[in-house]
Amino acid sequence: MNLRLLLTFVVFESFVVILMERGAYFYAQEVLGFGELRNLLLALGFGIFYATGAQLSHRVTRPGRERRMLCLCLGGQVLLHSMLWLLSGELVLWGGMWGVGLLAGLKWPVVESLVSAGRSVREQAKALGAFNLAWSFPVPLSLAVTGPLLTENPLGLFMLALSLNALCIPLLCFFPQGARHLEETHPERFDEKTMPGLAALLRASRWNMLASYVMLFLLSPLLPEIFVRLNVPLKWATVCASVMDFSRVMSFALCRRWTGWHGKRWILPLTWLGIPLGLSMCLLGPHLAWVLCGEVLFGFVAGITYYAAIYYAMLLHHSSVEAGGDHEGLIGVGFALGPALGLVGLASGGGLPAVLMGALGLLAFSSWRGWRCLKT
Repeated sequence: MNLRLLLTFVVFESFVVILMERGAYFYAQEVLGFGELRNLLLALGFGIFYATGAQLSHRVTRPGRERRMLCLCLGGQVLLHSMLWLLSGELVLWGGMWGVGLLAGLKWPVVESLVSAGRSVREQAKALGAFNLAWSFPVPLSLAVTGPLLTENPLGLFMLALSLNALCIPLLCFFPQGARHLEETHPERFDEKTMPGLAALLRASRWNMLASYVMLFLLSPLLPEIFVRLNVPLKWATVCASVMDFSRVMSFALCRRWTGWHGKRWILPLTWLGIPLGLSMCLLGPHLAWVLCGEVLFGFVAGITYYAAIYYAMLLHHSSVEAGGDHEGLIGVGFALGPALGLVGLASGGGLPAVLMGALGLLAFSSWRGWRCLKT
């Protein structure tokens, strides 16, 4: 598989999904009058459908027919984005967002398998590093353009997503029909005996990644209201929201450049402190500078947890679609649990402090589980 071609596809598709996955909450608030409650419900549904798609991905994707699944997913996305562009309204947004969540969950495990399949351990590490940068770099750019788009033409958000999706479809003609994996007897196929203890690191990093995505998607639907409270104009609010994503890109670049963390246990506990501190600064920061500093810290440590989780998953499970599905399924669970946690906190009447207390409790539990995994 031509890695450059695949990464070009990843860049465009990541830009598209973030327009929906993150930018749509600003659209919902600005155009449809959504508050914290409805935005959290919208995000909850997106997460449930994303997790469902990710868990179904390896079951409905026949080995050697990965390209066909990608064609079906992109065709479905084009239809949904067309519907959102041409038939604006609240019900259309609910259905469109949840449909995009399902298709994104089906699509990304297949892409991750194509990225890493058929490569030696060293080549796979390089390919995954390039993949992480390819999908993460468009995230802050996509979020940053959301504000100006909504200011000038709110439906332009969906028109842009439709256009980029349409551009990606011809790229699939140059994809192989399926992923080509190394044979079991291939001398460069990964053998866990050469790096013992990776299973424990995979479990611990997955607990950390799950917690980071719960917090990310607790935070994302609330950021529009946070920036309104701080009197940040819409066109700058989405730029400010993208700061944590720029920080995550820097984290990915560091993890790709410096491979000394591979197989090491000490790096994961750093996230047990960084995630709750960054989240607290974002939710309760009295000034914009506090919120931005919280985003930088949160984004950086969240990047470490994601990178470790996908690296160990693809290495241990030989780049299978099922490994990608489990990885993306946890992300989808985080997509859903984050808004659910926010809804419970708001329903208690305690506002953002109550939301934060619930979040810190969940973070403490996930850190304890990660520590238990590392002890084994």
